[in-house]
Amino acid sequence: MINNNLINIKTRYFDAKLNPCGASLQGLYFNSKQMLLTIDDIKSFNDADLFFGKTLAPVAGRIPSSININNNTINLVEDEENVSLHSGKKKSLSFRQFDSEVEENDKAINVVFRIKNTKEDVFPFDIDIKVTYSFSKEENEFTIFYDGSSNLDYLISMSNHLYFNFDTSDINDYYLMINSNNISEFNPSSKLIKGLIKCNSDFDFTTPCKLKNKLDIIDKAYGGLDHFFLFDKVDENIPQITLNNNEIKLEIFTSMEGSNIYVDSTKIKFPFSNKKLGLIRRGIALECQNQNFPYSRIIYPANKKYNQFIRYKFYNI
Repeated sequence: MINNNLINIKTRYFDAKLNPCGASLQGLYFNSKQMLLTIDDIKSFNDADLFFGKTLAPVAGRIPSSININNNTINLVEDEENVSLHSGKKKSLSFRQFDSEVEENDKAINVVFRIKNTKEDVFPFDIDIKVTYSFSKEENEFTIFYDGSSNLDYLISMSNHLYFNFDTSDINDYYLMINSNNISEFNPSSKLIKGLIKCNSDFDFTTPCKLKNKLDIIDKAYGGLDHFFLFDKVDENIPQITLNNNEIKLEIFTSMEGSNIYVDSTKIKFPFSNKKLGLIRRGIALECQNQNFPYSRIIYPANKKYNQFIRYKFYNI
């Protein structure tokens, strides 16, 4: 069922549209300029299978579709053989309706989404989930807070699948910096990650790099950019990722261990409202998340609460 009760937020710097489907940020303007790949039509947005602006929950990324917790084997929905993507892909919480409310104080406007994942769901764990978007009233930033809890051992590592595009045809002329010297290494003939390797020159973004120069190499040699980068150090006080063109700069601060980086080059003609878009390299997803390989790293014991955040800070250059 489509919930037409979208939530519109306006602050000094931002105009934002939030959607209870997938606890999503459906649209974002910074100083009146569009910041995301945006689908305005609610049904098209809710159904779009590339997770535009949606929360990835309870677990972001790819994990084995058969897992073991406390000597119990649990089978998850497969995206491909032996792989579960984003907690069940289109059957996941990313496509479910969350409860929502708006809270306001002197410093921020907060949009709070809640949902309970149950053992009967595609992802078979009882987990109370809360996702809070906090928009500063005076500062050029907003933060997404992720909270989870369960009375049983559970699996959790949330994120958001925002695709950034600063009102341009593509992201070729953008510069990307990541505080990471280690990148995911995949199992043979599988998208599952088996470990980490040191970034070679193709994936070295420790200084700002023009995306076209890197992506021309990565697309040809590796089939595209869809990799996990482990931050050199978890540090909430420094920007772990920066993205900029000649007009806008984005800094991302987070409590999480790393980020998956994905570039959209699918050429699928979604009904975007962005007026200048081409068909390739239309946007880049910067999906901060914890390392989920092996999946035992993201098992939380009963009654231990999960709390993480991602903060996005925008500047005009």
